[in-house]
Amino acid sequence: MTFHTKIWILTTLACLAYYSSNAQRMLDIERADFIESGTRKNGGKYNKVVGNVVFSQQNIKIYCDSAYLFRKNNRLEAYGRVKIKQGDSLTITGNKLLYSGKDQVAKFRKNVVFKNPQFTLYTDFLDFNRITQIAYYFNKGRLVDSVNQITSHKGYYQTISKLMSFKKRVKLVNPDFTLKSDSLVYNTKTRIVNFVAPTRIVDAEGNVFNYENGQYDTNIKFSDLFGGEFETKDYILKGDRLRLNELAGYYKATGNVVLISKKDRIEINGDIGELWKDTRITKIYGHALMKIFIDQDTLYLSADTLVSIDSNVDSLKRVLAYRKVKFFRTGMQGKADSLSYHLSDSILFLYRDPVLWLNNENTQTQVLADSINMMISNGTLNQMNMAVNCFVVMEDSLGFFNQIKGRQMTTYLNDSQIDKVDVEGNGESLYFAISQEDSKLAGMNHIRCSSMLINFENGELTNVVFYTNPEARFIPPHEIVSAESRLAGFKWRILEKPSLQEVLYLVDVNDTIADTPVTIDRYNFENNIRQYQESDLRNEFRPVDMDEGIKEELKPDLEEGENLLVPVDNQETILDEQNILVVPEEESLTESTVDQELPLSDVSITEKPSLPEPR
Repeated sequence: MTFHTKIWILTTLACLAYYSSNAQRMLDIERADFIESGTRKNGGKYNKVVGNVVFSQQNIKIYCDSAYLFRKNNRLEAYGRVKIKQGDSLTITGNKLLYSGKDQVAKFRKNVVFKNPQFTLYTDFLDFNRITQIAYYFNKGRLVDSVNQITSHKGYYQTISKLMSFKKRVKLVNPDFTLKSDSLVYNTKTRIVNFVAPTRIVDAEGNVFNYENGQYDTNIKFSDLFGGEFETKDYILKGDRLRLNELAGYYKATGNVVLISKKDRIEINGDIGELWKDTRITKIYGHALMKIFIDQDTLYLSADTLVSIDSNVDSLKRVLAYRKVKFFRTGMQGKADSLSYHLSDSILFLYRDPVLWLNNENTQTQVLADSINMMISNGTLNQMNMAVNCFVVMEDSLGFFNQIKGRQMTTYLNDSQIDKVDVEGNGESLYFAISQEDSKLAGMNHIRCSSMLINFENGELTNVVFYTNPEARFIPPHEIVSAESRLAGFKWRILEKPSLQEVLYLVDVNDTIADTPVTIDRYNFENNIRQYQESDLRNEFRPVDMDEGIKEELKPDLEEGENLLVPVDNQETILDEQNILVVPEEESLTESTVDQELPLSDVSITEKPSLPEPR
């Protein structure tokens, strides 16, 4: 075979392949009741087909009432009950179709319905590229599946990946919530929503979710959100990341967590927050900090873990703090192992080695007892009730320590100064008298009495009322010996008094006491800067013990025989082995930016139309 013969054969085969391929792309008339030929004014020829018209191209069928077919450029104009069917999985209907057989692009107009096994899409303007398998609608559309209804101004659907991208004024309506955004991506097969712009959700109960981006699985009602905020009627929960399990009623926030009680004017901050919807318990840990806004002042309180317990009964609403509790307020500072704050009557209960300091211009007072509760009224601390091993120490302006001890004490305050102290059982006091003439020590009063009432004015003792068998003596200055200037059990723990910087985690308390010879219970700051690992929502749970004092606080809510369960990954959490059962497992939007639901309906069926002049 000669070289020229080979070239001729190859050229012929190439031409045959081209014409064969081109023939496969040509539109064919399979059926019509009536066909006639015509010529446009510019000379272009066409076939006019009417009645039960069917066209085919490769694997699609095109149905219509009437059409113009332009064979030269392989183009079709179809009218009246137009339908494209691609295999068994996709059907598009509408009133009008412009179809290019060469580019395989279908442009549907008016009452368009795009239907596949996953969803149905309604719009008036839809373009479908059969080569890329991408459908695009504009000027509003509505997608409906078995769970959701989504409307937007624009939308793109990729039939291969099953991804639907919605743009501009997006609204998703679900039986459980309504969503508004400017953009989102929806997988029509998995029914997972991906948020790619600031989004707002309002659920059936009126709770509001705002976040920057994230993902929501509509099947299992699970959200993984970033830059999020969750708001109920009474609370706001914020975090860098929110994981919301609606079926389990369990929400978890991580990173810059903020819980705000709108009614009670309380804010709690931390690294991680967990909320159980059924029990209405919220736990925050990692740099846990509570702010109680009282009139023009704020009480700051830090602990390893803070737990907020909500209830329909106001008397049962409270906040519990566990491990290394410290608090600071102007004129008052304190520390304890555990604490509970009852919101209805503004009472703070301190447990396990509580210490309280009160400050004013004349004196500095330290309060010790096995347990202390403080009553706050109108934003002011006005009463303290102390039980077992009660000890009050007041340092005066000359550096002397006035002391009161007893089995039980009730201390009444006025403007952060002690007004009177009621001592019941084993009462004993030591008071240094100062001469008003020369402000020098005049002597020391030592009083023992089972019960007594000690009255003060401007921080200075004015009189003592004895109730049972008093024993008192006055010791002149030159007879006072060091051993007699301290009651048994005296401790001056001023170096433990927390500063505002310590409570706010701005400094390490170990730095503030590094050079002091006094041994105190140092704050384990490292415990609050450890990095928490994200745990899976389905991790294991274990029962744990709680401080005895906190058990007493929870008893009204508990039923016998159940255990409170908490995640294994938080070893510092101290919760109750009684029975609260926790089962965890490109613009900002406003209301005006989101359209009302589109008034689109199923495609209307019209009679055979009279054809317009061909374009």
